[in-house]
Amino acid sequence: MPLHIDLETYSEADLPKTGAYYYGQHPSTRILLLAYSYGDEPKIIDLAHGEKIPPKLLSDLTDPAVIKWAHNANFERCLLMGVLGLDCPPEQWRCTAVWGRSLSLPAGLDSLGKVLKIGDAAKIEDGRRLIQKFSKPSKTRQADLDDSDWQAFKDYCLQDVRAEMAIAKRLAKYPMPEREWSAWHQDQRINDTGMPIDRTLVESIQAIANTHQEQTTATVQALTGIDNPNSRNQLIDWIVARGVDVGDLQAATVRDLLADELPNDVRELLEHRQQLSRSSLAKFAALDRATCADDRLRGAFQFAGAGRTGRWAGRIFQPQNLPRPSIDDDEIATARELVKTVDAETMTMAYTDVSGVLSSLIRSAIAAPEGKLLAVADYASIETIMIAWCAESEYLLDLYRQGLDPYIDFATKIYKIPYERVTKQQRSFAKPAVLGCGYGLGGPGLKAYAESFGMGMSLKDAQRQVKVFRAAYADIPILWDQLDQAMRLAMKDRGKPVTAGRFTLRANKQFLMIQLPSGRSLYYYQPRIEDDGNRSQLTYMGTEPGTRVGTHPGKIVENLVQAVSRDLLVEGLRQVEAAGFQIIGHVHDEILCEIDADDTDALDRLIAAMTRTPNWCQDAPVRAAGYVASYYKKD
Repeated sequence: MPLHIDLETYSEADLPKTGAYYYGQHPSTRILLLAYSYGDEPKIIDLAHGEKIPPKLLSDLTDPAVIKWAHNANFERCLLMGVLGLDCPPEQWRCTAVWGRSLSLPAGLDSLGKVLKIGDAAKIEDGRRLIQKFSKPSKTRQADLDDSDWQAFKDYCLQDVRAEMAIAKRLAKYPMPEREWSAWHQDQRINDTGMPIDRTLVESIQAIANTHQEQTTATVQALTGIDNPNSRNQLIDWIVARGVDVGDLQAATVRDLLADELPNDVRELLEHRQQLSRSSLAKFAALDRATCADDRLRGAFQFAGAGRTGRWAGRIFQPQNLPRPSIDDDEIATARELVKTVDAETMTMAYTDVSGVLSSLIRSAIAAPEGKLLAVADYASIETIMIAWCAESEYLLDLYRQGLDPYIDFATKIYKIPYERVTKQQRSFAKPAVLGCGYGLGGPGLKAYAESFGMGMSLKDAQRQVKVFRAAYADIPILWDQLDQAMRLAMKDRGKPVTAGRFTLRANKQFLMIQLPSGRSLYYYQPRIEDDGNRSQLTYMGTEPGTRVGTHPGKIVENLVQAVSRDLLVEGLRQVEAAGFQIIGHVHDEILCEIDADDTDALDRLIAAMTRTPNWCQDAPVRAAGYVASYYKKD
């Protein structure tokens, strides 16, 4: 029989900032309440007032035969391991939050309960106040443990177990495939292992960044006379007073202004503004806060955290969103050693863009401990390969099988020149269309997408590239049409499966479901066909309650391609672990492993394991490349 549990805790650590692993290991952290149920009315143990965990429950918490359930189960695992010292293998656990996310439903217990209409089992709304009172430091906290709110806190903990059980009952109609639970278990093992962090580097960069920011702030104050250089409105007023029209100070705006003629003092201010606004430097503070005592960062990967595709999201320091380095690999190696031995003044003498250099070192903070190295490999051009595979485009698939470059191939069609005559600049100009036009971008959309690459593209050029793309790779627009027609048929005749290429669509009152070749499905909750005045389109409920989202066939193809690519990564992770590797993380389509320093053929074995394609896509021309180094870098 499954065991459902919920914990309420106290700690001086800040859970949202440190993550559950650091929080669970902090010396001040204690479990105050433990509510549990074997399917009946839940019971509660008041550990804060000396009650003991019954022997049977204590035994069941580590018994492989007893499946433990919790909402955001990673938290319960981290607390039971960190505070009680229990062994909590992920394979013994299930998580209702993960289950909800697999159906593209909200992850929060309160929001998910409202969506599923669990009624009397709904989460108590006063919980935020009670947590603030009992779970966080305050001068009166010990006295608070005996006041009238304590019983309300116990009721709140009990109600969370009721809500969790009611949610599991509601979701039972849409079981999560066992292979997905296995993928989550591996995700938990990877998060349990954590990434090795060069704490000396992190601390040195923080010290230099703080001093540099103070010096830059003082310089801006002296230049402008503004008391608060972080005040956007004061800076804009100062710039406008010098005859420069500026509406905002976003990074792209500042970059564009610096490309034009400017008064010297305005140019100087904007250059300092770039130094002060480098948000990526906050990632070092996040690393410093959340890295555990053994110099490993845990909990940086959120399973199924990225919308309906099932892809991972980054947490704590957001490894899925790291800045592109502004210096090359050799300079990164030099800068890493330099920041550990010099001060901010010396760094300013060595580099014009100190913030940019420090920001470029964020990846390298993930560094192998002594006697180890990192082996890192990623799937090459995986989304462009998988969109060709999803569309069954033999032309594009043969291109990849021959090892040819898709950007060069498209450039031959734009410029009408042979493959070998395409220049590096022409290849770059073709790249945005190859990456974006498969998802239905029109001329204005492609123009904006190219600008996100820092590339200027006229609307006329963008419209021409869209036209050429759709004609050259016609199988992809055909897939849009197939999916659109199948979606409308499935919505019209609910319950009847409709096939579109490699995908099967089915709709009921709650979901539009698209089954992937892997056997997993994507879910669109409460789907409707709506007319916005220009066209009819699919809309569905977003993860924010009450919010409807509109979509189009190109966007659905994007969801499917990213989902199929994610399923390939899941299989790759499984194969890499089976090959004996210690996986420490994965960023987008990249797998990071910690290896022995004398393991000379590790990279070849890693690539061989991750490119061993599963049965459902054995004909996909999957390929990978990578490197071995002492620290993580942009390959």
